[in-house]
Amino acid sequence: MQLSKSKTELLEEAKVRGLCAAVSADMEALLLRLILYCIVDKPNEAYRKFRHLTLGQKIRWAKKDLKEFYPKKFEQHKNDFENLSKFNEFRGQLIHCDIIWKDDTYNIFSVLDIRKIKNEWRIVPVQYSKHDVALKVSEFGKLIINFAQTTKNIIEEVENKYPELIKY
Repeated sequence: MQLSKSKTELLEEAKVRGLCAAVSADMEALLLRLILYCIVDKPNEAYRKFRHLTLGQKIRWAKKDLKEFYPKKFEQHKNDFENLSKFNEFRGQLIHCDIIWKDDTYNIFSVLDIRKIKNEWRIVPVQYSKHDVALKVSEFGKLIINFAQTTKNIIEEVENKYPELIKY
């Protein structure tokens, strides 16, 4: 196990982790807006501790709230929520797990993930390339665009219903 890393390795890790974190942050902000605008008519729901929600929790709340308040829009995104959960797992690996580079080209790497196998926790290397990361982030970007349009539509509905609510 490698305990120290070169400046180049750290820089390459920052590029991979940073790309993933940036698109993840965009999605988290979008999901939070989606949740808030879905529950606008249920003030008691606003007591959720939004600051402390993880991406996984935001995905679950958005799914629940969209299904409850905008069932037709939920049907449009039913499969997207599964893809969001898969991206959340991928993002967790890239952001939180150790990265081991295969060679000095810094194109192929493994993340050391922790998984439960046969009822025991194991460290499992999962191999990726920068190309793999770019493809997954691109796919995720398409989800962001889809959710952005839905969120925009919901915001417009809420603004039409409560014109005094949003003033910025």
